[in-house]
Amino acid sequence: MSQSNRIDYTDATLSALPFVYRPKRGSKELSSNWRVTPTTDYAHACNTGREYAAHFIQWLRQSDMAMGNALGLIVADMAATVAPARGSDDATHGYAVGFLSYLERLLAHAAESVDVWRDVEQLAERQARALEVKP
Repeated sequence: MSQSNRIDYTDATLSALPFVYRPKRGSKELSSNWRVTPTTDYAHACNTGREYAAHFIQWLRQSDMAMGNALGLIVADMAATVAPARGSDDATHGYAVGFLSYLERLLAHAAESVDVWRDVEQLAERQARALEVKP
């Protein structure tokens, strides 16, 4: 990844990510949280997908705008690009493969320092406290 691709995402919204598309006001195009350029070059798509994942992770680290389900929004829009038509030379799904594979790699690294079962228990306890009815 070139230095020019490294962006400061401090206080940026999700739309600052290079794969998120927001049309100009008045446009009939739909917004997308996963808009990638069609390609027949699978290796390029995978490499770009990994870079997109790095952008997403950096955005999560730096932005106070991270919502808690941004990844879900991205994956929902990504779903349409994941399965190429049978017999097609379309390699656009490579973007998603690279993106998700890189996230999986980072998750594996992060999981090395976390007791995942205890973390799940703590989140459930925190949620239960937040939902308690207070008089």
